[in-house]
Amino acid sequence: MNAKVLAIPIGTVMSRLCRARGALRGLLEAAKEQPRLRSVKCAMKRNFPTNG
Repeated sequence: MNAKVLAIPIGTVMSRLCRARGALRGLLEAAKEQPRLRSVKCAMKRNFPTNG
């Protein structure tokens, strides 16, 4: 979408884009500080002895 479609001034569009980029940057920085989950091998893939 652009300013013509929304019928708003281009300055408003640019301002909103700037704020959105700042908000996204903040979310990404916060996500960097969060500990990541580690993947664990599934025990079901191992060959366990069966009864039989």
